[in-house]
Amino acid sequence: MASINKVIIVGNLGRDPEMRTFPSGDQVANVTIATTDKWKDKQTGEMKEATEWHRVVFNGRLAEIVGQYLRKGSQVYVEGSLRTRKWTDQAGVEKYSTEIRADQMQMLGGRQGMGGQGGGQQGGGYDDGGYGGGGDQGGGYDQAPRRAAPAPRPMAAPAPRPAPAPVAQPPARLRALMTWTTTFRSDPWQRACPHTTASLPASALAGFFVGLGALCVHAPRWYG
Repeated sequence: MASINKVIIVGNLGRDPEMRTFPSGDQVANVTIATTDKWKDKQTGEMKEATEWHRVVFNGRLAEIVGQYLRKGSQVYVEGSLRTRKWTDQAGVEKYSTEIRADQMQMLGGRQGMGGQGGGQQGGGYDDGGYGGGGDQGGGYDQAPRRAAPAPRPMAAPAPRPAPAPVAQPPARLRALMTWTTTFRSDPWQRACPHTTASLPASALAGFFVGLGALCVHAPRWYG
């Protein structure tokens, strides 16, 4: 079975970050983060607490972000692994120090949690690859990506209006009678002599020649 070296802590910085810069230009940030455990004493019923201090080391881009945003009292979420360093002090005595090498970091607590600089309500998540989130929702570890908004549905084209039904035409004889009536009422001379109207159909005029023949004969004398 594979072994696991994984550390997750959420706490507050005990002091401002200690920054170091190497000749290559890379930066290292050392911080101490306090985590507090609280419990109730079974015998006395009193609440008790114990504070543990953790040395955390940030490298590269994470170190730059820590130096820029974190201050004493800032609350952070850190993921990393345990590392043990050995060194020799000025007296020649070998010493060992166990630290947390940070792989990911998320600033908590808004502006106060970031030392009064920038950020949204929940801070932002960072890893060795750079910025991993921010804004109102923060950049938490394993945070599910936002779902893309659904594509707008195409609007259906309006149904074409039906063409108006054709107007029924009256029979031919009725149309002829209507044409004659309109012409007959428009001019006194045509009322007297309808045979002079060239626009009247012959079938309509033929029926009136017999009845109006006598009237047409005397029309010049009446209108003279």
